[in-house]
Amino acid sequence: MTFHRTGRIDVSAFAAQRIGIRQGDAINVASVKGKHYLYIACKAENMRGCFRSVCRHTKGKTLRAYNAALACAMLAEGEHDAAYASASVIFVKEYGRMLMINKMA
Repeated sequence: MTFHRTGRIDVSAFAAQRIGIRQGDAINVASVKGKHYLYIACKAENMRGCFRSVCRHTKGKTLRAYNAALACAMLAEGEHDAAYASASVIFVKEYGRMLMINKMA
């Protein structure tokens, strides 16, 4: 997955499949002890009102969301984009399935 300074968030088909992200789901990232976890903040069927980071299909099987605040928070000072690789999946009662993501060099 890739975060861009413009707010665009590209979610790979692999990452989406690992935790079950579908079109219309809102995503978020949690940071715990320096590690980042991608999770589904709100499923499409439960969505009421306006959400940021709602995933939409692009050409192919990848998903794209927009959230400038989240994307900029994932970027270091001066970076225009940053790629993150998917790692292990964990289950947290409050959040459900979470995908650990690691910054690629």
